[in-house]
Amino acid sequence: MGRFERARIRVVLPLLCLLLLPLAGCEVKPVKVQLPTFFSTGVEELWFWRLDESTQEYVRSGHVRFAEIAGPPGRKVIQYRMVLPDGTEGVPMTAPVQVRGDSILVELQFTRWQNPGWFRVSSRNSAGESPLSDDEIYL
Repeated sequence: MGRFERARIRVVLPLLCLLLLPLAGCEVKPVKVQLPTFFSTGVEELWFWRLDESTQEYVRSGHVRFAEIAGPPGRKVIQYRMVLPDGTEGVPMTAPVQVRGDSILVELQFTRWQNPGWFRVSSRNSAGESPLSDDEIYL
């Protein structure tokens, strides 16, 4: 398989998966996040926690696993992969990222498999996990 065919598959496969997601009972939602100590703390994952209406507690609802940030200054992208609540990994994705010192600002595509609800996030690195965010978002 030539370089052109591999490149085309890398573009077409994620698009095809995104088109088929509604048929699988899930919804993709854009989520803007700012991670203020992304580099100094070595953030590896961003966990999404959904409010369980029956217990009024937040429960894990999938996460984003970050890979690398690449590209020239002003046109950086981050590679990431959505991991569903059952551990199934989605296709690799990229998103433009704004780097501001130790912080990044990025809009991720979050795959929601459950009914809409209120979510909070936590970040994870090799040392452990942060507390849940103070802010909530309805997805």
